[in-house]
Parts: sequence; C-alpha cells; structure tokens
Amino acid sequence: MKNQLKLVIVLMIVVIISLFAIINNANVPINFIFTTVELPLIIILVLALLIGGLLSYLLSLTNMIQKNKEISKLKKAVNDAQKDYQIAIEEIAKLEDTLDKLEQEQATNVNNEQQIPNQSME
Repeated sequence: MKNQLKLVIVLMIVVIISLFAIINNANVPINFIFTTVELPLIIILVLALLIGGLLSYLLSLTNMIQKNKEISKLKKAVNDAQKDYQIAIEEIAKLEDTLDKLEQEQATNVNNEQQIPNQSME
C-alpha cells in the first residue's frame, strides 16, 4: 500500500512537470558574460532547481559534518563516563569487602575482650 501511494505521487508529479514543460516550451535567451544561449524555459527552470538543490545540499553538508563530530565527541564522553562508573563500582565492591572484614575483626576482638574478663573472674 505504501509503495502504491509513492507510485501515485511520483506519477502525479511527472504529469504536472510534463504539463508545465508543454506549456512553457518557448525559447528564452540567457545572457552570459561572453555569449548568449537560447534554451527552452523548462530546461532553465529545471537547471535552476537542480543548482539550488545542490547548493542547499552542500550548505547543509557542513552542518551535518559538524553534528557528526559532536555526536562522536559525545559518544566518547559517554564511553569514558561508563568506564569511570565501572571503576567506581569495582572500588565500591572492594571497599565493602574491606568493611566486612574490618567488622568481622572488630566482632572477633569484642568477643575476645569479653572472654578475657570472664576468665579472670573465674
């Protein structure tokens, strides 16, 4: 269905351009600096349209290149942030292990201190 719609739209555009070309088939002189050329009006209009489209594309191309550079820089920043995050997670895990060991040592020391006074009283 989507392809049929595109086909219908393209055919309509072709018909409109063809009618426009038939209506505007008069030769029009174009004065360049050193010479004058006579071409059908439709050719001049199509050439002007193509040149305008090409210029627009070239101007937008610089903008696209700048955006692509910015995207690359931002992707690198995201990757660096993810690496830093992973390093921080690993460091937190190591610190939690160290904390658990210290808590176990402290509990052991408290138990030993409680046993020593109990032995003295006996």
